[in-house]
This record gives sequence, C-alpha cells and structure tokens, in this order.
Amino acid sequence: MKRLTALGLSAAFAVAAVFSSFAVAPTDFMKKVPITVNAAAVGEKSATDLPVLVRLSESIDGFKYSDLASDGSDLAFGVDEGGVITVYPHEIDTWGTDGESLVWVKVPTVAAGTAFNAYYGNGVAVPSAATSVWGGYKAVWHMNEASGNAVDATGNGLNAVPTKNTGYSGDPLADMVGTDGLFGKARINATDAAQKRTFLSVPAYHMTDAGRFTISGWFRMTDPKTGYARLFSSKKKYNDAYGFEIECAQSSSTKVSPRGASQTAPSVTIPDLTADWVHLTFVYDSTTVYVYANGALAGSGSVAAPNEQYTLSIGSNSDGSEWSLYGKYDEVRLVDGADSADRVGIEYAAMADAGFLAMGSAERLDVTMPKFSSKSVTANATAGFDVSFVLAEGAGTLKTVLTDVADSQLSFEADFNGGEEISSAGDYSTTVTGMSVGHTYECAIVGESRNGTP
Repeated sequence: MKRLTALGLSAAFAVAAVFSSFAVAPTDFMKKVPITVNAAAVGEKSATDLPVLVRLSESIDGFKYSDLASDGSDLAFGVDEGGVITVYPHEIDTWGTDGESLVWVKVPTVAAGTAFNAYYGNGVAVPSAATSVWGGYKAVWHMNEASGNAVDATGNGLNAVPTKNTGYSGDPLADMVGTDGLFGKARINATDAAQKRTFLSVPAYHMTDAGRFTISGWFRMTDPKTGYARLFSSKKKYNDAYGFEIECAQSSSTKVSPRGASQTAPSVTIPDLTADWVHLTFVYDSTTVYVYANGALAGSGSVAAPNEQYTLSIGSNSDGSEWSLYGKYDEVRLVDGADSADRVGIEYAAMADAGFLAMGSAERLDVTMPKFSSKSVTANATAGFDVSFVLAEGAGTLKTVLTDVADSQLSFEADFNGGEEISSAGDYSTTVTGMSVGHTYECAIVGESRNGTP
C-alpha cells in the first residue's frame, strides 16, 4: 500500500467585526438587534438629533435579558461603519427585565428607513451620558422619581421642585409622589380635603431666544373641577402684563387657552384630557402660538410676547394662587426655540407609536476567527486519515474535507464533535475512511461560525 499524502490544512472562516469606537471600549459584543424607522410612522417628515424611544423586551426574536448585564450597562446603540461603531448617545428610562425596558436614543437623522442597531452582551459598561441625549433641550423632566424633585435630564440644573398652592394643608415633598405613567412613572398633583393642590416649580428657568420657545408634555386630568386649571404658567394672574401660560377653559377638559403678556388668548379644542393621556405641544415663534395635540396642529393664534416673567410652574400658575391641574403629567420638555411642525409630529410618534421602530431579530456577533495552536493529519489502518487539531479560540460547526487532487469531484468528509458546535478550547479529532489507496488528497477544515458566516 502506498502512503497517502496530505498536501495542506486550512481553515475557512470569516472574522466578525471588532468594535472599538468607545473611549473605554469593549472589543466586541455578543449580539445586535437591527432597528429601522417605520416609513408609515413618519411619512415624508424628517428631524435631526431627535431622541427616539426604543422598547426592548423578550418579544423581540432572539433577544434575552440574560445576554446583558443585569442593569443593561453593556448596551450600546449606533451604526457599523467599516468595523467601527459610530455610537449614538442613549439614556435608560426604565429597565425591567421581567417585561419592557424603555431607552431614549438620540439619532442624527430620523426619517423613513433610518436604520441603526442595538449592541449588547459583553459584560463591560458602555459609556453613555444622559445629558448627551438631550443636547438642544433646555430642560427634560421624565418624572420617574418616586417623590421629591423632578430631575432635569439635560444637566442644565432646571430641577422642578414640589410646591403647594396657597392654603394647602400637607407637605408637597411627601405628598407629590410618582404614579403610573406612560413611560415609567408620572407625577401627580396631590389634593387635600379643601381641594388645594400641589404643583412643580422651576425657579432657575429664565426664557431666552427672544421669547421663542417650545414646551410639551403628556397630561391626564382626573376631574376638571371648578375653575381654570393651568398646565404651564409663568404668570400669577391671567391678566398680568408679562409671562406666559396654558390655561384650561373653566371646568373644561377639552379646551385650552395659551396666553402671553396680556389677558387675550385664543381658545383651542383638544382631545378630552379625562378620557386618556394627551400629548400637548405649544410652540411660540415670538408672535404666534401653535397648539399641537397628539402631534397634529389643533389651533393657533396671536399672543403678546411674554417679556419678563415669574417662576415657571408645571400644573399650576406661577405662585399657586390660581387653580392647579387635578391630574398628572409625564415626560415634559422645554426648548428655547420654535420647533417645526415636522419635528413636533415625529417627536410625538416616536413616543406614542409602539410600531415607530421596527425591531429585527437578534444576531450573534461574538465569534472570532478559530485559531489552532496545533494540527495534524495521519494515515490510519482503514484506508483513510485521522485529522486532529487543538482549538485555541473561536466557535463554530467544523468538519474536515479531503479532496482527491486528481479528481476534485471526489471528496470525503467527516464532522468534528458529531456535528455539534465547538466553542471550548481543547483537542478535537475525527476519522475519514474508505478512501482510494495510492491517491493524494488535499485536506481542509471548514465550517460555519456561530453567527452563520462560512
């Protein structure tokens, strides 16, 4: 019997991308979930540098909380550009491993078909500052606190302080507690037996940008009661010659009146605040106020420029001397500048529409090139070869293929590890039999990496 000659041993694998764009960088991630902005949700609108709400749960195909750090700290968002991730800032709003987690992600351009990825699963904390998510906003109050101040997420220090109406009998810090909201918690205006209430005061805020601003939030009214409930106000009285406020019509949950530095105010009809949560946005461009309800323009009118103002309040007038909102509010935002109609509409949809983002199936990323510390091919007594190697790192499903040099259509194969995935460093071997004596064969180790790359 002539000697069987093995002419070569090679491995055919593709290298997974190595990501290294962080200042303190993990080298790669276990998985990614592709995310795409749903064209039906935005139409032809677009917006830049807009935080969108990413909803994570195990209803996403292949997504498991067990693949992440327990607090989600090894989560990142961005796009792969030539093997390096361009990272998008994110803030975890609510982390719930037993259900849905909510994460705000600042996307450079939001339009139909915009695509990015969620990367996760390396056990290494990924740097991300909430203040980077909210650049461009003057203040953002998530209202997620159980009690106490509503913290400004922008880092501008405009924390909102629980305050009481004149004559309120309780302690606003203790009574003005978090309650179930649309996004984690909401803040409720507490009420005592005399129908006096609490509200949030923002003492550090002063209007800039020539009086142009955008203020928005989600509101739910428990009862319109008697009087004129304020949603926002920097006025002490409705006829003050300065300031700005949003006032509900008397005992009404369906009409609001935005008012500037006079008592004149247009009346705008909105969805019933007692029936469901309503998102309201008020855009003032220095002459006209535009009122948007659930992302759509509901009305507009001219109002006097706010000029000087008292302290801004949420849920009452500036000093609590007038009627407060009997209800709760969530995700309140303030911008020094007049937002466009497109931005208002997309910002609303990004929060309200659970289908705003299409979530793809989770994909494996954490497979490196298999590296062999040693390998061998030896003839055996059954007209074949024993093929073995020592795996140093990498993972995949492997087999050996011996091809007849004289006839490339003639080949013999055998699986390593019974065809099961090999993922641990160590010795592996297999046997090929039934080959033709006197022929020369080329031997290769081939297979697929864990994420399916050949």
